[in-house]
Amino acid sequence: MAYDITYQHEKRYLAYKKAFEKIDMPPPRLLIELARCSICPGHPPISYDHAIILVMKALNNALCTDGISVLCNLYSLKEDKKKVDYFSKILENLNQEFESPSIEPPFLVEDYLHRKSVHYS
Repeated sequence: MAYDITYQHEKRYLAYKKAFEKIDMPPPRLLIELARCSICPGHPPISYDHAIILVMKALNNALCTDGISVLCNLYSLKEDKKKVDYFSKILENLNQEFESPSIEPPFLVEDYLHRKSVHYS
């Protein structure tokens, strides 16, 4: 998450890849975040096609808005207007905003939110 915030794309990819390699059944959010690493400036560390496979695997159990949004971006980068339109319609027709479950430890998120609220108080 820190690498994403600081635009350290290669380090972000390596961190997600390392986590991915350590577990047998990666959670959907990890698959989506690893795929999202292909959307970066310069030469992506992961191909768009491989990223699409990862997102589709994440969407096997449930359609989540973050995964479908990444698919829209990937197909846009591949200049596949039909697929962009298809997944954009799915995204529009979802009745609720459902994101894949977070992979950040709760204590980290709570600490970040606490610091942010103190900073803005």
